[in-house]
Amino acid sequence: MINEKLTVKNVAGQHFVSMINKNLDAENVMGHRYVNTLNLNLVVRNVMGHRYVNTLNLNLVVRNVEEVNFVNLLGVNQLK
Repeated sequence: MINEKLTVKNVAGQHFVSMINKNLDAENVMGHRYVNTLNLNLVVRNVMGHRYVNTLNLNLVVRNVEEVNFVNLLGVNQLK
């Protein structure tokens, strides 16, 4: 009887420990997913930020080139 009770208690204890471990594993997996998702979002935002800055720089360069060409045209016209 005593041995049977101890065995049942041990089995129940193992189930309980297994359940706790499963819950911790699930929480850990979700935590990793959450952190990975955050990191991915930050990377994407960073990439978009770089693209945005590059686009701005490109626009400024193009505008600058156009203005230089325009000034040169004006200068050439004045020389004529």
